[in-house]
Amino acid sequence: MGFFSKFFGQKESTHSSPQNRSQHAHKLSPSEDGLEPPTIINRANEISWNAWNKNANNLIKLKNIVISGTTFNNNDGVSRQKILAKMVRWEAVDIIRDSKNAHDKNAIAVYGGMGQIGFINAASAQQMAPMLDAGFTPLAKLSGLFGGNGKLFGCAIDVHLHAPQNAIKMDCKIVGISGKDDNGESRAEIAQELDEGDMIDFDDTYSFSDTITVSGPAGEFGKLGKKDATKVAELLNNSYKYSAYVSDISGYDRPQVFVTAIFWK
Repeated sequence: MGFFSKFFGQKESTHSSPQNRSQHAHKLSPSEDGLEPPTIINRANEISWNAWNKNANNLIKLKNIVISGTTFNNNDGVSRQKILAKMVRWEAVDIIRDSKNAHDKNAIAVYGGMGQIGFINAASAQQMAPMLDAGFTPLAKLSGLFGGNGKLFGCAIDVHLHAPQNAIKMDCKIVGISGKDDNGESRAEIAQELDEGDMIDFDDTYSFSDTITVSGPAGEFGKLGKKDATKVAELLNNSYKYSAYVSDISGYDRPQVFVTAIFWK
C-alpha cells in the first residue's frame, strides 16, 4: 500500500477568459497530428508559498488528482500532448468549472499557460464541483507529469481549495478500525487500501444516532468518535453539505486514520 495519495494562478493575457474557456472546453477532436503551441509559456513559481497556504484552517488539500482527456486536441488545433511535452512540474494551472458540458454536469477543465490539458477525472470532479459552485477558491499546480520517449503524456495536479469564511472544518480520528463491518469484513484490511487524499463518505443514518460510520473507495473502515459524530450529525441535520478526505494514515496491520471534513451551506 502507498501512503502517498493518488490523488490557479493568473491567466496569460494572450488567452481566452475563464468564461470563454468553459463554454468551449467540451468541443474536442481526438487526433495524433495536432499543432504545436505557438508560444511556450511555463508558469513556474507563479503561486507564492503564502498564497498556496493562506487560511490553512479552512483549506482542503487534494493531492495528485489524475487528469483525463490529455490525448485530445483543443479547438484551436493545438495538441494537448504537445502542450504537456513543454510543461514543467509544479507550474501553476487553472481549473475552470464547465457546468454546461453535455457529457458531465460536474466537468472541471484544466488549463496550463499554453491551453487546455484535460479535465479533472470524473470521480474527483463529482466531489470538487459542488465546492467550486459553493464559492471555494482553487489554486492548482502540476504535481505529476508522465510519459515521453515514445509514450503518451499523462499528468496529475495538486489542488488547494480555500473554503468560504462561513465554512466549518473538522479533523477527526477514526475509531473502531480493529472491528468488522456489517458484512463481517475486517475494517483494518479495508483501511489498508486507503491513501492520503482519498475522498470519504459518512453514512446516512445519523439522524437519530451518535454512531456515524465512515467509508472510503474500498468500503467502510471505521466510525467517528462520539463527540465528532454528534457534531457531524448536527451539521448534516441542519442541511450542511460536506466534503471529506483522508488527511493522514499510518501503520499497516493496525492502521490509524484521520479524516478532514469541510461543511458549508
